[in-house]
Amino acid sequence: ALELALVRDDGADRERLKASLRRTALKYDRAGDAHYDTISALHKSIRGSNPDAALYWLARMVAGGDDPLFIARRLIVCASEDCCSADALALATATYRACEIVGLPECGINLSHCVVALAESPKLHPRDRTGPARDWPEGPTDRRTWRKERLSVKSPSG
Repeated sequence: ALELALVRDDGADRERLKASLRRTALKYDRAGDAHYDTISALHKSIRGSNPDAALYWLARMVAGGDDPLFIARRLIVCASEDCCSADALALATATYRACEIVGLPECGINLSHCVVALAESPKLHPRDRTGPARDWPEGPTDRRTWRKERLSVKSPSG
């Protein structure tokens, strides 16, 4: 279809074709649900140790005009929640700083390096996370009971 459109000698069609080729086919809504779905997909790709998918979602966000500082903040959160090394958190923090200093398009390289490194780094398993919330029962009633049992002080005499 593209070849046929270019072969035609009609100037209006040629101009319309040139205009459509300049537009991106990528649909991205920075203010709506697609924005949060995309950052969630990036986070899940990193958590799933899939660097190719993580780079895809990063590229969609950058091409869609998302704020690189927002992406870098989310990478810090991802490093804190999922990766089990201080190096991952240091890299994510340095990436945020690089985005602050150089901005787009140059910081896209920093974001890409960070995304790949986080995707390839060892991950924390949910059961390995510390804190009382990790072994909470499912329902809210069970949580109240669990909390009462967990926090109740037993006397040494029985």
